[in-house]
Amino acid sequence: MCYGDGKIWDLETMRYRRNAPLMLFNYELRITNYEFLFINNPFH
Repeated sequence: MCYGDGKIWDLETMRYRRNAPLMLFNYELRITNYEFLFINNPFH
């Protein structure tokens, strides 16, 4: 199975993993957004 199918499979089955992959993904997105805002902060 290719990488794309693997990612789709994770999204389809994460409900059986107590949403751990989704929570980790959202955490990574928040860290990225914080870093983006920090770098582009005019008061930095």
